[in-house]
Amino acid sequence: MEVKVNELVYKILAADLEPLNPETQSLKLTIRCTNTNPRYDAVLAGSSLRLLIEDVPRAPTNNFYEVVSNQSALEGEFVFEVPTTVSTVVLQISDDTSEAIGQIPIQLSSANP
Repeated sequence: MEVKVNELVYKILAADLEPLNPETQSLKLTIRCTNTNPRYDAVLAGSSLRLLIEDVPRAPTNNFYEVVSNQSALEGEFVFEVPTTVSTVVLQISDDTSEAIGQIPIQLSSANP
């Protein structure tokens, strides 16, 4: 479960589901961002990630912003609220500078309950 967006490779390391209430669950994604650029740093931030729930983009509920040095990797946790009725979502990753977009489909049944 990974995608390359320009010179950044995003990989989902873990997907954990926890119930919040009868209608909503929390999806925590642990994501590794690998910066393959030989010269420039990059940013791993929630502003670049959206969870598409029935084609509607949702922002993470937590704040995360870290610099990924050139030719290195960094992991971060991002939390999204998801209705309990949804079984499939798509993680959308965008690069604001080039408008490139990558997507990773996620089966919620395979996430750890």
